[in-house]
Amino acid sequence: MLVRIVYFGFLLGATFAKSYNPPSLNCGRQQCRDDGEVICGKLEDNYKLFTGSCAVLAHYCDTGEQYTIIPYDQCPPQAFNVPRSCPEQEDYVCATADNQTYRVFKNYCEYNNFLMVLRRVYWTVTLDHCIGLPDMPSGICSSLTATGGEVCAFDGTIYTLFPSVSALNQEKCFNNERWQRVSLIYC
Repeated sequence: MLVRIVYFGFLLGATFAKSYNPPSLNCGRQQCRDDGEVICGKLEDNYKLFTGSCAVLAHYCDTGEQYTIIPYDQCPPQAFNVPRSCPEQEDYVCATADNQTYRVFKNYCEYNNFLMVLRRVYWTVTLDHCIGLPDMPSGICSSLTATGGEVCAFDGTIYTLFPSVSALNQEKCFNNERWQRVSLIYC
């Protein structure tokens, strides 16, 4: 009798549990696009919000961290407003609050954490504004060395494949500061 109750309970749980089919873990280029759905993920005691299943896959491909997707209504408050740990990836951002004083960030994650903590309006500008600042690598806007292979970037409208990080930095230095490096799965 006990076996039947356990078996029946298992069947009920399997029937009514909300399932989520994670994206395949293919990290190759696939022009993946998010649909705008906010997804909550859990990895041990850490929670993270993602902007869609492609963002979950991109995070896995970039870091190796595989978050378990949980229902959005079960996502705790700390997932929404705590500065997150940032990847070491260099994707420099130059920002200002007054067009006179500039600040450089190693990547958009650090920039967003800064905004979250400071709660002051800053906006991004082309990287050439930050040349000479202590945290800005020298030669970032003049180097044409093609190292490291192709990189994918997004400017808020389109995804573009650049032949190298240097080519992306050239674009960010002089033409369009909005380019943000993203996982290759988007290109």
